[in-house]
Amino acid sequence: MQSPPRVTTSSRWPALTSTGQRPSIPALARTGTAPTLRQALAKIVPSGWTIHYDMGLKPEVRRPLTWQGNDQWPYVLNRLLAQEKMRAEINWTTQKVSVSQAGTSGVPAVSSPAAKVKTTPGKSTGKNPFTGSGGKTSTVPVASHVSGVKPPAVRPVSWQASVGSTLKDTLLEWTTREKCTAGGTWKLAWNTTVNYRIDAPLAFTGSFRSAINDLFILYGTASTPLYAATQSAQCVLLVDDKEPR
Repeated sequence: MQSPPRVTTSSRWPALTSTGQRPSIPALARTGTAPTLRQALAKIVPSGWTIHYDMGLKPEVRRPLTWQGNDQWPYVLNRLLAQEKMRAEINWTTQKVSVSQAGTSGVPAVSSPAAKVKTTPGKSTGKNPFTGSGGKTSTVPVASHVSGVKPPAVRPVSWQASVGSTLKDTLLEWTTREKCTAGGTWKLAWNTTVNYRIDAPLAFTGSFRSAINDLFILYGTASTPLYAATQSAQCVLLVDDKEPR
């Protein structure tokens, strides 16, 4: 008698469970927006996969969704479902994703930290080194009040790029500062011969990921645009002159 497939969970994907053999490096999903849940998951889950929705979810209802990508698609899916108080089971063997309300299958409901914070305008990130205009303004997360208990103050993290250094040198410094959940620090994989000198001071306040995102918004206007993607499981920051697919 054949035993049922083993269901696995991961602390990295609290809103997901999975069965079957996971590929070593799942495909990347892009940052995006969609007017419905069905359209959002169609952009995140790889093409050719089947997506099943539990009764009562109504994936066609208009509910504008936004998600941060440039990461392996299960991480992107996990963050979106946690934000929407949902969960999913990934079957790697049959290439099927089954979506349900959080807590309906014995898995605790997961809420996104992003849903519990509000942002206030931060300091200007500085001069855009290519156009001479002001850089993108970053935001600093401010913890909301929960049950009248004031949370401890969290000192915002500052990420800086010094005049005279290069983009590659800056990212090498940033990745060695960022701790990896698996131990050690993040690593930089520079997959291009293109590099840029920092001609104006840049400063960003927030998380490692938000600083990377804000920095590469500036380099999207360079003569040769550069793109960044993260592999969270391996704690690797990938930089290339080709847009991630």
